[in-house]
Amino acid sequence: MNKDRRKELNSIYDKLDEKKTYFDNKMQGLRDAISALTEEVALDIETLRDDLESVKDQEQEAYGNLSEGLQQSERGQAMTEAIDSMEEGVSKIEDILSTLRDFDPDDLLDIENDATEVLEAIDNAKGES
Repeated sequence: MNKDRRKELNSIYDKLDEKKTYFDNKMQGLRDAISALTEEVALDIETLRDDLESVKDQEQEAYGNLSEGLQQSERGQAMTEAIDSMEEGVSKIEDILSTLRDFDPDDLLDIENDATEVLEAIDNAKGES
């Protein structure tokens, strides 16, 4: 490789390395922010789940205290439907919490790894000529 092309490769490498460092720093900030956000949201949603479960349990207890005749009435059926709906809501909240807990901001590292591979390829090209 002649001097001019090597100089151009070095310039490209330096610019890519600078962008990679900038990107790495920004990505770390994003990962930290995403982790904090998902943790905060998960805590809030856990509280809401607990509140919903409490209301469901109260409704279930009230239903259980009804006479058999009232349980079979329109009111009792409405209570049963409400309890079922709240159970479904709790289940959906559990799904949301699972998604939040499973989210890994480090999955964003793929872009960083690709940038590192580009720099390595340029290094290899410089060394092979």
